[in-house]
Amino acid sequence: MIEEISVALGGIGEVYVWLLLAFAVLQIGVQVWALIDLVRVDRVVGGRKWLWALVIIFLSNFALGAILYFAIGRRVPEAVDDSVEDREPDGDRAARAVDTLYGPTDGDSR
Repeated sequence: MIEEISVALGGIGEVYVWLLLAFAVLQIGVQVWALIDLVRVDRVVGGRKWLWALVIIFLSNFALGAILYFAIGRRVPEAVDDSVEDREPDGDRAARAVDTLYGPTDGDSR
């Protein structure tokens, strides 16, 4: 089979045929990995997973779509809750940290 591929490609060496096959397997593996990761993540850049799926599939030369997805599309920070209600004053936080490290200061043993 390798010899037939070598002849079909213009008589290149069998080593090069093996390298091309290894590269093809690697490329397909990276694309499948990117698609699986796309399904698992909650958010992507742009908010449209279907668009990133098309990029991964249609820009498959040299796994360019998968590389773009991992480099750009996956970098979405998780939503941060900045509500004021959940925050403690800095003094309370510091006092709680001191109590955690050194024990309570009011003589109670916990």
